[in-house]
Amino acid sequence: MIAFVEGFRKAHDREPHGTMHAAFQVSHALAGHGQYAGIHVYEDPARSDRGTLVLPRSPPAVLFQKPELRRSKEPYLAIYVANGEQRSSAPHLLRPAHDWAPVICTMGTAHHTGQWAQLLLALASGAIRVTDGFIFKSRSAESLARNVWQQWVGRLAVASFPAASTVIPNGVDVSVNRRSESRRAAMRARLRLPDGAVV
Repeated sequence: MIAFVEGFRKAHDREPHGTMHAAFQVSHALAGHGQYAGIHVYEDPARSDRGTLVLPRSPPAVLFQKPELRRSKEPYLAIYVANGEQRSSAPHLLRPAHDWAPVICTMGTAHHTGQWAQLLLALASGAIRVTDGFIFKSRSAESLARNVWQQWVGRLAVASFPAASTVIPNGVDVSVNRRSESRRAAMRARLRLPDGAVV
């Protein structure tokens, strides 16, 4: 059995959200892995307007409200926290007190203050364990988190940065989205912008 904190909401077409879309795809891929007899999905009902809930057909899924995770007696193999949820809640604090299942959490955008606050709260309270896993979207994000985390270790005596972490690139095709001098010049000419003007 595996638990998901959010992740199964498909963003409305009129409101494209890259983070939410990534969480949706990863959650369905994990659920369809074929290794689980069932999945438990923990959601915040107050945020249900963000998209349409689409649970997998197999394995069987049971829906719960997010605070119920803390009281769960199910021995989970892992608790996967959907991409972006670190910004709005402290998922490590939701882990059942008796459960040693690892919390696998994506660290999203580096500029989001809520994410840093939740991480610091989880570290200072001892909620993060050595068995937990972190996924970063880029090497630079991992490096930044490592540096900040090490500063906290020196000041607050919190748990050290994980010995192993994973980087799964953000999914942007850099070859397609590479800067083009010719397209830049053409667009500036079309908009009548001088070459040195800040855009």
